[in-house]
Amino acid sequence: MIGVIIFLSCIIFSIYGIVSIPILIHSKTIKAAWRLLGMSILPALIIGLFIKDPWFAVDQIWRWLRLAVLLSWIPALIYLEQKGHLSYDSAFPKLLSRISTYSLLAVFTVWAINKTEAWGLVQANFNDDARAWFAETNRSEDGFIFTRFGNSNLLSEKLLDSNLDIYTYSIQWIGNEQIQLKSPTDNIVRIYSPKTHMMEYIEQSGERTRVNKTTGYREIWNSQNKKWEPRT
Repeated sequence: MIGVIIFLSCIIFSIYGIVSIPILIHSKTIKAAWRLLGMSILPALIIGLFIKDPWFAVDQIWRWLRLAVLLSWIPALIYLEQKGHLSYDSAFPKLLSRISTYSLLAVFTVWAINKTEAWGLVQANFNDDARAWFAETNRSEDGFIFTRFGNSNLLSEKLLDSNLDIYTYSIQWIGNEQIQLKSPTDNIVRIYSPKTHMMEYIEQSGERTRVNKTTGYREIWNSQNKKWEPRT
């Protein structure tokens, strides 16, 4: 609860700063070496905006490095103030600038960290150069599958809703391109193909259906004709 209050306070100060700081800059109440200021903030902005891979899908060195870069604006701004590259006409603009700027960058940093760190890893499975991670997100407890083939881009897809007991599920590669997802508490076995986004559902009765997760197109397996048919 305290964290939520602090975060909301930072958002309020950030909005206030976005409105008021440009006015103070225009009136030259706040003076700054803008090139140095931009160089100080830019690395964190680049990292925060462009990282997508969750913490478990990257090397540990890169994980800790990107976290350090995301927070690099703190010592950078302190250094600029100590060296006189940021100056103010009076104490109030100084306080306003500090609170607003730090709040804005703190909100951005928390958002960026939450984007890649707020995952609970359930299970990982590797098959030659094909890797898969099954994880839940702290924001909604939905189950997501992350896959990577060789050095290609990371693929992700939501497979389970939060009303299911996600931590009872296990994943296993079937061949080199399909992942089996099952749980002892679930009567349905799921087989997912990350490259085609096809999800197949196999029930205990033997009934098989599949859906394209991208288009929503559904099919049912006809056991007599041994082929897939549109599901009406």
